[in-house]
Amino acid sequence: MDEIVGKEPGEIRAFGSVDCVWCPPGEFLMGSPENEPGRTGNEPLHRVILSRGFWLARAQCTQRLYEQLCGKNPSHFKGPDLPVENLTWEEANESVFVLNREVPLPDGWKWSLPTEAQWEYACRAGTSTPFHFGDVLDGHQANCNGRVPLGTKKKGPFRKKTTPAGSYPANAFGLFDMHGNVSEWCSDWYSELDGGTVTDPTGPAEGSFHIHRGGGWSNYGRRCRAACRRPRFPNPKYYTLGVRFAILPTG
Repeated sequence: MDEIVGKEPGEIRAFGSVDCVWCPPGEFLMGSPENEPGRTGNEPLHRVILSRGFWLARAQCTQRLYEQLCGKNPSHFKGPDLPVENLTWEEANESVFVLNREVPLPDGWKWSLPTEAQWEYACRAGTSTPFHFGDVLDGHQANCNGRVPLGTKKKGPFRKKTTPAGSYPANAFGLFDMHGNVSEWCSDWYSELDGGTVTDPTGPAEGSFHIHRGGGWSNYGRRCRAACRRPRFPNPKYYTLGVRFAILPTG
């Protein structure tokens, strides 16, 4: 089991055709402070401990990879290097199922969607600002609706479509597009959070909505913040919703 454990934060390793980076065990403040611009009431600031490290794909799943795995492409914006989108939560999990079959991992590990706590920890990569690159998002730092920026009054570009995965600078862990381009399904059912310290949270056992994180090409800057929690019904399709694969310990 130790053979799969990374040696340092941001270590890159290929598993099949998926390049992943190592996110080490650690703790962080999940959510947002009350004075953060764009904050909503479902982002209470609280301490999260992640006792086990995990791998997260460097980039959002591309249409090329999704077609290889699932033999179809539901995306609205077509292009092999663009992120797959228009995915239901079930379709995202279908691709995870195929990865577990086609790219088997050592005992004690599995392909999965990340939990929202793992996603936010990886997105922040040690930072505490609204975005891993700072306080400002105006469409230049990530693919979003720059006409409604955050942290500045100056409007930026609005591309009105997805851009190739990895088009913007990576965060400190080496992860691309953690803000914008397409939002990413997480494994959790949505629930309200409290302010207590939690270890390895996975969300409730059932619910009506699943969580997605990161914001997409059409979202205002505030919707792309690291702390922003968005619930959706699992079945409808959205041009702004895709997937990023994770490799998680099972024990």
